[in-house]
Amino acid sequence: MSPNSLAEALDNSRILQKSFSDGSMTFTISVYQPLHAGWLKSILLGLGSGAKIIKPVELQSILIDRAKK
Repeated sequence: MSPNSLAEALDNSRILQKSFSDGSMTFTISVYQPLHAGWLKSILLGLGSGAKIIKPVELQSILIDRAKK
């Protein structure tokens, strides 16, 4: 994760659970209907290319398409 992505993620840490392993950081965000949460998409896109969405897998495709636009 890039320094800018890390700073953005930590700024939003009040809604996140964090775990650290092997120099990487995993955030868990519990969101009702994440595919429809516009604010979540904005935060995730703001993290840049250093971030990886693990699940829901459908959100990965949505954000890739949005980033291309």
